[in-house]
Amino acid sequence: MFTSYRAQKGANRLHIALLSSLCLIMFILSACESTPAISAYTSTDSTPASSVGDTSYIVVGPDPEIIVKSASAAQLTFVASDTQKNISTNGFSLPYTKQGNTVTIDFGETVVHPLEIKIPHAANLSVTLGSGNIVVNSLQGRVAMTLANGTIHMKNFTPLGTDTITSKSGTIDVSFAQNASFHLKAQTKFGAIVSRYSTISQKRSGMQANAVGTIGQASHTMVNLIGEYGSITIGPT
Repeated sequence: MFTSYRAQKGANRLHIALLSSLCLIMFILSACESTPAISAYTSTDSTPASSVGDTSYIVVGPDPEIIVKSASAAQLTFVASDTQKNISTNGFSLPYTKQGNTVTIDFGETVVHPLEIKIPHAANLSVTLGSGNIVVNSLQGRVAMTLANGTIHMKNFTPLGTDTITSKSGTIDVSFAQNASFHLKAQTKFGAIVSRYSTISQKRSGMQANAVGTIGQASHTMVNLIGEYGSITIGPT
């Protein structure tokens, strides 16, 4: 009888162990079914048509429209490059909204420290700044810049379409790419215009200075440089 009891007890333990194993297997299978599979396909357009964020890296398509606004900034430097396929900074967060391929970066306050923003080479750039300094390197695209007080320095610029750069109080210094072709019109109410192009003619009337001319081949591209209190410098890179 004692042997029979031990056999029965062992059988019960085996039964319980089998039931436990079966429950564990069913739980694992249920969890696997409820977990979505990870797709090996990655969409080439992972950015939504409209988005809002605060980041140091903004994905854009070819030839993006970039709009930047700030009450004032120590210095905003935009570095354009053929290898740059997005908008990025070295860790500084960019408050932005995006609609299609147009990105608006509105700081909404003073940018105390100098900030470098990397952008695609063929971007179209619009900057509105109350006071401070703007530097743009190696851009090939349309620009619209409005600065109340400070300096605008554009280096190795290839203009496209109609480009207007305005400074109410401060200097405008633009060096154009060697292969750039455009018509130019510059004027300042109180200041001087210095041109290193022989094809640019200048005229002065009292404190006001004007300059017009064509650089390179005939082109539909038009560059307007407008100053009120300050000098304008024009030349090749």
